[in-house]
Parts: sequence; structure tokens; C-alpha cells
Amino acid sequence: MENQQEPADKKPNSEPNVRVFGEEVGSHEERKERRHEWKEKWKEGRQARRDEWRHRHWHHYHDGDAIGGLILLAVGVILLLNTFGLIAWDFWAAISHLWPVILIIIGVRVIFGWTWPGRILAFIVALIIILGVVAYGLIQSNSPAARWLSPETVNMMNGLNQANR
Repeated sequence: MENQQEPADKKPNSEPNVRVFGEEVGSHEERKERRHEWKEKWKEGRQARRDEWRHRHWHHYHDGDAIGGLILLAVGVILLLNTFGLIAWDFWAAISHLWPVILIIIGVRVIFGWTWPGRILAFIVALIIILGVVAYGLIQSNSPAARWLSPETVNMMNGLNQANR
């Protein structure tokens, strides 16, 4: 009998295919390669889940509340103008009965949601409401700062005041 030798480029299979629960799962190298693929898929999936969470919850840690900032800015400017004597202190009494405006602004935020178009629209609506409240307060408190308002605005606000009486 002749001595049969295997070709030099073909390595003998040192480890037979393994069977798990009756299924052949392949050699050690195949299992190692499959495990590496699973790890990569798991990492990609984990990164995708993390990106999705960040996309859904970005406003909690990336962006301030523009409407809340606008309200604080308006209150700060009004207090500063009160201090300089440009707005009478009874401005606050004049707008005190307009507290439901806060509920309206919150409702606008809830209706339009957290999408960019909704946030921009909610900001514009809140800005208009806040400017209207400030103008109303300036006119009703007979503040010297009311002279900056147009006569049409003053007449309209006085008409609203007469209708409420």
C-alpha cells in the first residue's frame, strides 16, 4: 500500500463539527466567526436603540424651554422698567386678572407638541400673547411707556376694557 498523504495546503480538520441538541453547529472556527457576527449585530442594535432614545428624548437634556425663557425674560424686563420708573407698579394689578393666559400658553405647547414646526408655532403664539398682555398692562396702568404704543392699539385695548365693564 502506498502512503497516501493529504495536500500541503489542506489542513486536517482537527476538531470535528459539534452537535448541539441534535443540530450540527459547525467547527470551532465557524462558531467563533458566528459569535463575532452576533456581537457586531448586538453592538449595532445597541447603538441604534441609544440613538433612537436620544432622538426621542433630546429635549430633556439638550434644549431649554423657549416659552418659559420668554416669560422669564418678559417679567425681568418689566421689573427692570418698574425699577427705572418707566412702568408704573400698578401694571401688575392691571394684568393680575389675566392669569388664565398661562393656561392658554401651556395648552398651546401641549397641542403643538415637541416637533420643530410645533415648537416654532407655539413660540410665536406665546410671543403674541405675552406682547398683548404687556400692552394691555401698560395701557391700563397709565404708564409712561404706553406712549410707545400706536394710537390704534391703545384704542383697541381701551375698547376691550370698556367691553369687560
